[in-house]
Amino acid sequence: MKKLFLYLNTIRYLKSVQIRYRIYYALRKKIRGITGYKIKEKTFNGKITKAKLIPGIVNPVSCLGNNEFEFLNKKYGFIRKINWDFDRFGKLWTYNLNYFEYLHQEKFKKEEGVNLIYNFINSFGNNNTGKEPFPTSLRIINWIKFLLQNNIEDQKIIDNLYTQTYILYDNIEYHLMGNHLLENGFSLMYAGIYFNDSKLISKGEEILLVQLEEQILADGAHFELSPMYHQLMFYRLLDVLNLALNSKYQNQNILDLLMQKAGMMYSWLENITFSNGDIPLFNDSSPDIAPPTEELLNYAKRLNVIKLTKQLDESGYRKFKSGRFELIIDIGKIGPDYIPGHGHNDMFSFVLYIDNEPVIIDTGSTVYGGNPERRYLERSTALHNTVQVGDYEQAKVWGDFRVAQRSYPEVVLEEKNKLIVEYLHFSKKYKHRREFTIEENKIELEDIISPNLKSVANFHFDDKINFILTGNKIDFEYGTIEFTDGEAQIANYYLSKGFNKKTMSKKALISFETHLKTVITITG
Repeated sequence: MKKLFLYLNTIRYLKSVQIRYRIYYALRKKIRGITGYKIKEKTFNGKITKAKLIPGIVNPVSCLGNNEFEFLNKKYGFIRKINWDFDRFGKLWTYNLNYFEYLHQEKFKKEEGVNLIYNFINSFGNNNTGKEPFPTSLRIINWIKFLLQNNIEDQKIIDNLYTQTYILYDNIEYHLMGNHLLENGFSLMYAGIYFNDSKLISKGEEILLVQLEEQILADGAHFELSPMYHQLMFYRLLDVLNLALNSKYQNQNILDLLMQKAGMMYSWLENITFSNGDIPLFNDSSPDIAPPTEELLNYAKRLNVIKLTKQLDESGYRKFKSGRFELIIDIGKIGPDYIPGHGHNDMFSFVLYIDNEPVIIDTGSTVYGGNPERRYLERSTALHNTVQVGDYEQAKVWGDFRVAQRSYPEVVLEEKNKLIVEYLHFSKKYKHRREFTIEENKIELEDIISPNLKSVANFHFDDKINFILTGNKIDFEYGTIEFTDGEAQIANYYLSKGFNKKTMSKKALISFETHLKTVITITG
């Protein structure tokens, strides 16, 4: 019964189209299994687009040569033949293998790229993961970029690529929505331009017209509220713009839409990025996955994208710069109601940089699947710089990407140097109010829990920060943190340094019941 309620409280937030397509795809799979359905390979007899692309972004080295690859801090070398369905390191590693982003790493040889593509084609029939719509979407764009940049017109490659594109057309991820559906749209439009295929272009445009309006918020953020996923979606948008602007594509309405959304995403990314180039690791963000902000903004400039300056607003993030510090606060909801899979229990959490160095940080993500306990912990309230009230979680996260009941934030007061926010827990058992007051080189926080409940405020320090706790006062190299009406202690925690990579660091836990005042003073 408990499991049933968990499912019901998850499903009730889904869009009807998600439910319909989940049922449709499940039934279709059974029918195709019974009838012995096989993918029909297509032959492309048309004329491809020959476009001279503006230089994009050079990807990190992940193909090490001799069939050896490194993704997500896990390295593996295939002895004879690449197993494109290799699953030892989990689904995400296999996805990365099938993305083919290494085609665009520095000094990657044309001959090596062609050999890898042929290796993939020769194993295509047995590669279940590679045929999934998400890796297919990314691979289509990466192959086409590689073919264009190297003036390759190989009929076997082109035919297989055309087949892949129509497999994607047949499996659009309406059941998932979010960044998956947006990637599908980008890929179909990109392939449609390359193949001069009006059917593909039309479907890509149809998806992008709806999804860009929905998924790019008014302040320019991608609506899943992950700075890393924002970088990835911005990257893909710029790639599509690159091909559209440098081909015979003529739909001015779509071009205008792409340019507008790129300008908005440019602004948000610049706003959310710290002065040293880091992004806060909110909501499934992790280092070294997406291209850095500086490279993305430079790419946008090469495409003549005009920044549409916006203030942080609808995304639920706020940024303060005063004296020597930068402070980014998360006062937004866990994510879109129907796709909160990358959301964490981090309402009213914050990240603090002093003198361009991380001090109090978001702990980041090291896993998506394969380690449910770690995944749950990394999404939990206690692993963010906010208050754990009793044994309650701000939202009921479960599985790898699911959320059942959730709480919603409310902005009580917002002024230039003061911010008051609160939420009523979905159980109606308590309310948490947090007040931020910003002064030059000083930050004051007040936490109020009503009614009285045993609570713990968490402050996670970067692993390079050394500090000493004396009573209810922390001394560290940049100043002090003092707590009133609470009892402080220090504990260890694991800080993400990337997927499958973590290091020990320290956090302060402040126990209190009704009221806690925290004063961070920068003096050092």
